[in-house]
Amino acid sequence: MRDSQIARFVIFILLAALSSRAWGMEDVRRIDFNRDIRPILSDNCFTCHGPDEQQRVNDLRLDRREEA
Repeated sequence: MRDSQIARFVIFILLAALSSRAWGMEDVRRIDFNRDIRPILSDNCFTCHGPDEQQRVNDLRLDRREEA
């Protein structure tokens, strides 16, 4: 697997885990990308996979929906 495929797989697992936790809750709250997911990506992923071309790793951008 390429690094970009691994990164996409990890994000998929993260989203699946968050979704499954929501289903088990009595007070189900919809997951909002900007509120729940974007801060995780911003804190952990955007430094290497964001808009800065000099720091970007493996041409994987997670700051653009169509590329993530």
